[in-house]
Amino acid sequence: MSTCAFIHTHINICIFVTHLAYVPGAEAIISASGDGTIRCWNLKGEALHCLSHGIQAKTEAEEPPLQQTKPSDCLAIIRCFAFNPHSGALAVTFDSSSVLQVYKVTREEKTLCISLQDDHNLPCVPWDVQFGPDSSLWVLLPLQEKPVAIFNYLPEDGDADTFKIKELEVSSLSKEVLQIQKTLSEDWDFFKESLDVPCWTKALAKSRVDNTLDYLKRKEQQMKKKQKPSQSEGKLSEDSAKEPSAKVAKME
Repeated sequence: MSTCAFIHTHINICIFVTHLAYVPGAEAIISASGDGTIRCWNLKGEALHCLSHGIQAKTEAEEPPLQQTKPSDCLAIIRCFAFNPHSGALAVTFDSSSVLQVYKVTREEKTLCISLQDDHNLPCVPWDVQFGPDSSLWVLLPLQEKPVAIFNYLPEDGDADTFKIKELEVSSLSKEVLQIQKTLSEDWDFFKESLDVPCWTKALAKSRVDNTLDYLKRKEQQMKKKQKPSQSEGKLSEDSAKEPSAKVAKME
């Protein structure tokens, strides 16, 4: 499951969520955000874990540099995101970066933890990443000669809690996978049209909204609304107090 939504807070930041994944059994959700973090949440919306991926964002030469108010503004947006509930592996790639990172999501008592297991430099920025039925990691690349790269992850030094990813050699690929590679290469005239399509993350990255003034204005309006009833009540009490005096004066 993935989505693209805005989370407005009461500070000068507008964070967009690029991806969501449900963790079965843990009753939790993993999110990837525009502030360069991967977060775990329970279904009540309470934060369980927060991790910064550390990959720096790159700006295009023709674009003016963004005004950065804090380190998280420099982090790259997570573009691709895939979670394997069977192994707990989480694969992510980034906008304008060829780095592939693989994390492991583990349960510890009543919380979730995310730890970086391995990273790999791909030949270019990938189009997408997904886990196959056998838990292998498939990476779709915008390359005619190599449209798909497949990775397996193996325990490191015999430790089942840690693993490294390794790209499969062509000689070890099955006939079905080789056929997929061939089909994608032969239909490259169709797929290459996507090369010139602007990435959707760029539009979101420029949607930095300072909503501090709006928040303060709304708060001031709410305070005024609360004060009006109390002022009206005070005026009524004052008028009520004057009425007996007026009646006495009239009788005299």
